[in-house]
Amino acid sequence: MSKKEVVRQLTSLQMSYLLGRKSILPLSGVSMQEYREYYGRIDKSRLLSRIKDMVGYHECLRTYIDEENYEQYVVDEPVLNVDEIDLREGLGNEECFIQDFREKYSHEVLDLDKPLWNITLIQRSNGYTTIFIKFDALIVDGRSISILIKELFEDNFYIQDVDESEQKKLKNIEHIHRDKAYWANKFSDLRYSPIKWNLPIMEIKESRFKRKSLLINNSIEEINRFCSKNGLFVNSFLIAVIMEVLATWKNTEFICCALPVLPLYKTKLSNNSSFIVVNWEKETSGITLESIKGLQVEIMDRMEHLHFSGVELGRYLAHKNNIQVPLPIVITSGLSWISLSKDCGVLQISGLTQTPQIIMDIRFQAKEPEGCLNFDVDFVEQAIFDEDVVCLLNLIQEQLNTVITAS
Repeated sequence: MSKKEVVRQLTSLQMSYLLGRKSILPLSGVSMQEYREYYGRIDKSRLLSRIKDMVGYHECLRTYIDEENYEQYVVDEPVLNVDEIDLREGLGNEECFIQDFREKYSHEVLDLDKPLWNITLIQRSNGYTTIFIKFDALIVDGRSISILIKELFEDNFYIQDVDESEQKKLKNIEHIHRDKAYWANKFSDLRYSPIKWNLPIMEIKESRFKRKSLLINNSIEEINRFCSKNGLFVNSFLIAVIMEVLATWKNTEFICCALPVLPLYKTKLSNNSSFIVVNWEKETSGITLESIKGLQVEIMDRMEHLHFSGVELGRYLAHKNNIQVPLPIVITSGLSWISLSKDCGVLQISGLTQTPQIIMDIRFQAKEPEGCLNFDVDFVEQAIFDEDVVCLLNLIQEQLNTVITAS
């Protein structure tokens, strides 16, 4: 191993991800990681050169985790965690090989002794290349991943990391106590109504994730017009629609979800995300603009109290409600994530995000160049049937149509 440049203590979120790799708690045995698959014609030598430059520039791609000492450190010498497979000889069924490899690769946990990212290039007999990419959230969050992938495939795109001094916003004990009191007040009379899953959460020791997706009929332009007309942020509108659907989907009426958020200051590419908690009560006469605006105000207010958030907030809810997994559903907005240009030369074929102690992650982001909104639901297959997730996605589409048409 080359020389260690920077050593830092792990955050509480990173330590929870490490614990999730072990099958100690329910819904574990997985790493928090994102896998993506792309397909297209590429210049392999250019791509490998690009990867080398990126690893040399971005600390996150040279970051390792010391599990024993709960530390993360950056090494000075770039290590390329790139694998190559050549199928150009045409031996056997390529598609079967790709399918089997995809299933294995998308679920396999990255080794802590190696860089916590991997790129595997599979050269196809037709001259195209399948590119498998995987990042562990111990080193990068969703926003960072979208930037890295754009930088990988687009020659004219570069991101400039901020100086270390810019990103240091230290919590002080006064802010932590203030924000803890804020959340305690918010949840003093919280109605908690857990969803009934196919198996009790405590019986699911090792999670196995799948993905279902839906390209929404409504264009982003149409949704933007609706939100602009009614004084709404698109994020708030979509989160409200999802939560109303969740509250009716399993006849729960009350729903609590984790909402990943980024700090309100510039940071280097890394995992700087946390999460807040949002709650919703089923609307008796259907979702209204007033209720959406109310949620929007709540989200903005809660984002001002991030000194006590994320894992600490989850633990507080678990203790308060005497449950081990207080927030099994996550709603992730990817609207601010950078997309690949239509002329980048590759298409995304598939993807999967896994998170320990989570049953379902509902993600939405722009689908370029179609100009549509794409919803992905990554879920633990032991807990939910495929058809239930398809039903959920269809209900989201119906609810969007209902609200926009009514307005």
